[in-house]
Amino acid sequence: MLTDAKIRQAKQPVKGQSTLADEAGMYIIIRANGSKLWRYRFKWHGKEVLMALGEYPDVSLQMARDHHMEARRKRAAGISPQEEKKTEKVTGATLREVWYESWKGNKSERYRDYVLRRMEDDVYPDVGRLRELSFHRSYALGTVAFRRQRKRGCGAKGRSFCVS
Repeated sequence: MLTDAKIRQAKQPVKGQSTLADEAGMYIIIRANGSKLWRYRFKWHGKEVLMALGEYPDVSLQMARDHHMEARRKRAAGISPQEEKKTEKVTGATLREVWYESWKGNKSERYRDYVLRRMEDDVYPDVGRLRELSFHRSYALGTVAFRRQRKRGCGAKGRSFCVS
């Protein structure tokens, strides 16, 4: 079992990295450059997964243990702690804003207007009806748009949006 004093007194390796184990898969990596990183190693569906818990001293020993215990609770409940980080809860309006800001980039105004019209026809009606969504954003956008296009009878072969 680690203590804060042991972590502070740990010598950095001349080359590579060394580890100090805490409990149940949690440990701290001490790198040659002096950084100390918290990690949690566990198996998920037969595969080994490595989860970052933060950097010491920004994340104290107690905070790292709290993150570790929360991840273990999620795992026990059948939820992957890694996937939980990738998934976020957003409302339909937030989804629209986040997607549009990340997508628009250097596209022409005409093209942006065209795509927004298609989104208003194909995606926003379904997303707007949902109170709260928990999903990977890219998956949801593609799935919802595809279903709406099929309902309209579009044969979107290799095309993002179809005009009808």
